[in-house]
Amino acid sequence: VSADLAEYRAANLSGVRYALHFTIPGSRTEPVPGTETVHVTVRDPGTPLLLDFTAPGGALRTLTVGGRTLQPDVRLGHVVIPAGALTAGENVIETSFVAGNDALNRTADYLYTLVVPDRSDSAFPCFAHPDLKARFTLALDVPAEWVAVANGVEQARVRDGDVVHYRFAGTPPISTYLFAFVTGRFQVDSAERGGRMMHMYYREPDAGKVARNRDAIFDLHQHALAWLEQYNGIPD
Repeated sequence: VSADLAEYRAANLSGVRYALHFTIPGSRTEPVPGTETVHVTVRDPGTPLLLDFTAPGGALRTLTVGGRTLQPDVRLGHVVIPAGALTAGENVIETSFVAGNDALNRTADYLYTLVVPDRSDSAFPCFAHPDLKARFTLALDVPAEWVAVANGVEQARVRDGDVVHYRFAGTPPISTYLFAFVTGRFQVDSAERGGRMMHMYYREPDAGKVARNRDAIFDLHQHALAWLEQYNGIPD
């Protein structure tokens, strides 16, 4: 994203919210389809709005703005929304797409996102620069034998045959590169430290090794959180 575009967005856009839904297949060779609803308040609707999206050509399947279906127009890593489709105030943009793999680290039986600053727009259409923060909500459909965790607190987990539907609560305003989720064949252990319930997701097959180290891992995690709270002056 150019400095000019970032500065224009910072002055013209606000109130950004993303509602994302990904369907994660059991096979790493299958595509990861997604849907998204973006809420964004536009100060001046007189110029086209650019969402960043760098997934391979054809990955943007549908585009709706304010209830009006548009022909997807993706150019030079941007979804171009014409000025005529925008209004002053809040706009609602809905898309369906296939996520690019640059930000999705996939193996045969787990997946984790690594959405560093220059990869968020490979996974989903977004405003990919750090100072335009947004709230995220997330839904995931994953294979029934997998578990999932994300930025938001888990709100619901419902099994439907071979699929589990997860829904996560909204995040506070964060940069797009901090959006994250992990899903796969993990074992989960839990413990309370410092008034917090913590969950450890792991793939270590040696149960004895886990038992010998679990308390130290939870203790270290709590110590790290306490240090960060004190250092930053921001309680968790």
